[in-house]
Formats: sequence, C-alpha cells, structure tokens
Amino acid sequence: MLLDKINRINVKMLMSVGHQLLTAVYGFSVLIILYRYAAKAEIGRWLIISSAVSLLDMLMHGFLQTVVIRKLSMENPAVKWVNTIASNALFFSLSLWLIASILILSASLIFSGNVLLSDLRWYLVLGVAMAFYNVSWWVGNARTQFGSVLAQRLIFSLISMNCILFFVLHKGSISIENLMMAQIAGYATGSVITLLFINNIKISYKLVDRGYLKYFFGYGKFTSGSMLMGSLLRNADVFMIAAFMNENAVAVYGTAQKTVEIFEVALRGMASHALPDFCKNATQFKSLIKKYIHTVTTLLLFSLPVAVLMFVFSDQVIHLLSGSNAYEGSSVILKIFMGYVLFLIVDRMTGVMLEAMGLARYNLVKTILLVVVNVAGNFIALYFFKSLPGVAMVSILAAITGIISGAYFIIRNSGLLLTRQQIRNGFNLVLK
Repeated sequence: MLLDKINRINVKMLMSVGHQLLTAVYGFSVLIILYRYAAKAEIGRWLIISSAVSLLDMLMHGFLQTVVIRKLSMENPAVKWVNTIASNALFFSLSLWLIASILILSASLIFSGNVLLSDLRWYLVLGVAMAFYNVSWWVGNARTQFGSVLAQRLIFSLISMNCILFFVLHKGSISIENLMMAQIAGYATGSVITLLFINNIKISYKLVDRGYLKYFFGYGKFTSGSMLMGSLLRNADVFMIAAFMNENAVAVYGTAQKTVEIFEVALRGMASHALPDFCKNATQFKSLIKKYIHTVTTLLLFSLPVAVLMFVFSDQVIHLLSGSNAYEGSSVILKIFMGYVLFLIVDRMTGVMLEAMGLARYNLVKTILLVVVNVAGNFIALYFFKSLPGVAMVSILAAITGIISGAYFIIRNSGLLLTRQQIRNGFNLVLK
C-alpha cells in the first residue's frame, strides 16, 4: 500500500515536471528556429514582445491561479463546484483581458509609430485563447490531474510548432506575425480539447456569482501584485536593455537568459506539485517547513550538476543554441546565470510557502523588494557601465534579497521565537 502510494506521488510529480519541460522544449525550439531564420534585431523584437505578453498573462495568473488552486485543493469540491469556480475564474480573466485590450488599443492609436504597441495588438486575440487555456490547467493542477495538464501542453506545442514549421517551409523565413498566429492556434486548440473532452468542465455564465468575483479580487490583489512583480523581475532586464541599448543587445542577453528556463522547468513543475500539499499543511508549520526543506534540497541536488556542466561548457552551449559565433558574448552571462539559478530555487519556493501560509501580502512585499533591487541595479549596470554581465549579476543580488526577506516574514508569522543559540545551531532545532 505504501509503495503504491509513493509510486502514485512520483508519477504525478513526473507529470507535473513533464508539462513544464514540454513548455521549455517548445520555447527553445522556437528560439533555435528564430536564430536560423531571423535577423538578430528581429529576435530581440520577439523577446521584447514575449516579455510584454508574459507580463500581461501574469495579471490573470496573479489574481486567479493561487486562489483557484487553493480553493479547490483545500475543499475537495464536487464536479458542480468545480464548474462554478472555473466559470467565475474565466469571467474574471476575460474582464481583465477586456481592460488590457482597451488600454493597448487606445495606446497604439495614440502612439501609432510605436513598434511594441503595434505588436501588442495581437494580444486582443491571443489573450482570449490564453484565458481559456489558463483556467483549464489551473483546475487540472488543483485536482492533481497532471496528466490532463500534460496533454494540454502537448496539444499546444504540437499545433503551434506545426504552424511555425509550415511558415518556415513555405516562406523560408519566420516573422512576428507568423509566431503570433501559431501561438493563437495552439492555445485555442489546447484549451478547447482539454476543457470539453479531458477535464469535462462545463463553463456557464449562469454560474457567475458576484460573491466569488469579490473573493477572487480580495485574495488575488496580493498574489496579483506578487506575480506581476515576479514577471517584471524576469522581464525588466529585457525592457531596460532595449531602452538603454538596442534589440541586438537584447538578443545577446536573451540567448543566455533563456538557458535559465531549463532550471525553471523543474522549479515551476515542483512548485505546481508542491502548492496543493503546502496548502493542506498550512496549519501545521512543522510539517510545512519539512516539506519546504525537502523540496528545496531535492531541487538543488538535481540542479547543481547541470549548472556546473553548463558553466564549464558555456561557450559550447551558446554556440549550439545560436548556431553561429554572433552571440559569443552570451557565454560570460551564462556563467553568471548558473550561479543565479541556485539562489532562484530557494527564493521561488520561499514565495510558494508564503502563499500556502496565506501570507500573500508578505510575498508581495518580498517581490517588491526584489524588483526595487533589480531595477536599481540594472540602472547602474546599464547607465554607468553599459554592462550586460553586470545586469546578470544584479539578478543574483535580487534573489538573495528575496530569500532573506521571505525567511524573515515566515519566521515572524509562524509564532517562532529564535534564540541566538538556535540560529547558531541551525533551523532544525526549532522543529524539536
């Protein structure tokens, strides 16, 4: 019985990491195609628009992802309850999409010559498909149906990649417009099939209730801020490099930055798998901290050998990814990022623990501190030194800031009073 239970847990964990791995493979495949069929400036343009869409997507994730998963995983609801939560979450998402779309359309009309705003008009269609897609995988994740989430990601990747290959084979090149159409097709197909046939979720406007919408807003205003700050933290580098330098510099920096996704695959998958368990143990701090330590240790043990190998063979990794010698400056940045990912693991899981404890507002404060450190550091690195490696170094400083502030908030709000001797002997003494 115990062995069967362990095997079921391991299978779910593999599926959770698997769907994140699939997303990373898709992202790397798109980037490899771009390196071979697009100019450096066009690659930089794609990285900028991708960062902007990611920032908008985090608005939906921030308000809804944690609260939907927390609500469904803690209350173990019936099918009708799942449909109600999904319907209200989708309505809330589409409301946010509508507001964002109006702002984008208005800004693009006022500043008609702005390339970024012109590209962002694709979000008017892309955002709808992403809203349905997100709701489907939030529900699947909350119900620990990681197989359905994996299937959804697989459908998206296959449809989108086939569209990209179609454009490449028939045109001999790829454009931003082609990439956007491929993404829309992937998100739309993946969400429809998963919602209707795999998860069997029934979306209905009749199930929308003002009370749920207020609940989503009340809880989500903190997690939204946290995720938006987190997304801004990841994408501020790209925006600031584009502002202080140019698209070519974005492409060089982005080549190294994309390798971090290899580690974020395991990190996002483990976070998705851990959040429901963390929430269930939120009232038992000793059990919660043990799960946290186990999760962080596991991630570090798996990540360290890969980080060391990529550090040693950074030149070869960059050349393999780009297929040319035009991005040699990325290898130094890659070495720095291999140190950054180890701090990122601890910081990210600290944020998950704060969310599970219901301390969303403190997680927001933590991420605000990270963004302040990151933006201020980037300004110094770019304005005074014009240094891309300096921007990467700032990421490490920001992650350390998040770890220290997150640990402080957890300890202060867990009822623990640490003595000097306990701090000296290690945190394990607190659990005795």
